Amino acid sequence: MDAESREIMPVVDPTVAPGTHRWLKRLIARKADPAGRLAIEYLGPFALVVCVLGALMTEMATPWLAAAAVSLVAVFVVNHEIVTGGLLRHRDHFVYPTDLDAACWRPLHTVQRTIDAVLRSEVYQAGLLAHAAQAADLRWHEWNVACRLFDITRLRAECTDSMSARPGPQTAAVPSAYLRAITITEDATARRIVELQRYADAVMAADLAMHDWRTAEQVAGGNQSLDALQAALDQAALVAQPLVLPAPRPHAVAGGRKSIGARWIAGYDR
Repeated sequence: MDAESREIMPVVDPTVAPGTHRWLKRLIARKADPAGRLAIEYLGPFALVVCVLGALMTEMATPWLAAAAVSLVAVFVVNHEIVTGGLLRHRDHFVYPTDLDAACWRPLHTVQRTIDAVLRSEVYQAGLLAHAAQAADLRWHEWNVACRLFDITRLRAECTDSMSARPGPQTAAVPSAYLRAITITEDATARRIVELQRYADAVMAADLAMHDWRTAEQVAGGNQSLDALQAALDQAALVAQPLVLPAPRPHAVAGGRKSIGARWIAGYDR
């Protein structure tokens, strides 16, 4: 895997049930770092060894062998669920960096760094951005961008395949159609990223205004700095307006990570 892609975190669909969302993140983390697996993943093999030894060293072979069979089944079920099963069942609800081509890594990395900057900001942590985009809104946009980038990757691959096919009257227009779809997708994605970056810049400006206000308070009262802080917070809320989603939030991708072209045709996405 490229060094740049290793800096990108997998994106999980924020519209799935909270329990499923947490479980998926755990499964993805365990797959990425097997050394961090929970003890229960090792209890099955240990119990199996104990049961086999019990059958060999005692006169109660049948109960021990039955327990060994149960342990063997448990080991298979747990390993399948953790390593592949759970992820396969919810494959449409997360995007790996490796699902994207190299050209899509930088936009997703930019989005993730931008969102992290907002969520780590002092004004966000202090609850001063109550009327601006919140974590749930930002994670929805992260998922939406990841789905668009996934579609761009798919469209590029299909365009390449179509261009390598034998040309004919029906296939001559196919590459152009793919290129138009890719351009539309890239433009919509770029607009969303710019909106997120503008919001992050406004939040960083509010952080700076808060620092100035605290400094002024320590020196000789900070009414003027307080006004500047409030103006910076108001500006952040104004810039965030395109990012604030109505409640309940619309699903980024109905039923998971699917093609999003039809939603643009319907006017769903900008």
